[in-house]
This record gives sequence, C-alpha cells and structure tokens, in this order.
Amino acid sequence: MSFPRVGPFVLSLLLVLGSVHAYSASPAAVRYDGDTLVVDGVEHPREPPLTEGFAPGRVLVQPKAGREADVEAVLKRFGLTVVAREGMSIVVEVPLGFEWQWNNALADVPNVDRTALQ
Repeated sequence: MSFPRVGPFVLSLLLVLGSVHAYSASPAAVRYDGDTLVVDGVEHPREPPLTEGFAPGRVLVQPKAGREADVEAVLKRFGLTVVAREGMSIVVEVPLGFEWQWNNALADVPNVDRTALQ
C-alpha cells in the first residue's frame, strides 16, 4: 500500500492549522483552583486584595478597533456576562474575588487592547 506524497504547501497548511491558539472555537477550559483562575491552561494567581477604588465583580475590557464581536465571542465562551458598555469598553461580570485574575486573563485574549478593574 502506498500513500500519496504530501507537498510542501499541504504540510505548511497542516502546521499552521495545528498551531491555532487556544482562543479558537474549541470549548473553554475555565476552572477555579482555590483562589487561582486557570483559563485554557494558563494560571492566573490571586493578587493582593483591593479594598477600595473598584467595582466588585466587574472588569473593563477594551477590544481592538473593529474586533468587538470577536472579543464578545470569547467572553461568551468563557461563560462571562457583558453587563454594560462604557464608551469603547465592555463591562464584564466576573466572580467576586476573582477580579484581578480575570483582568489578567482577559488581557491575554487576542483582539483585546487593554483591561482594567472598573
């Protein structure tokens, strides 16, 4: 039995498709390990608690221009709820006590320009 020869283009295409980042359409791997948030295998440990100056359970996410729908799709995949929009930013509801972790995790999402605690 012989197999067809794979050309360089097909091989390159397979390599590119195989290296698609974790933010593709696959189900999100979001879990909480104590006070550490784990998103798609990346750990986001708890930072020192904030006592004032932010809205508990909220993170501001500013998508890159024209990429709002992409960012909202990722938020939905992560099981997060958009609660409002403030200018170019999206206000996202996150579990209490995990504001810093979600702020850091969402900053790593492609097409996100910046994040901040509200």
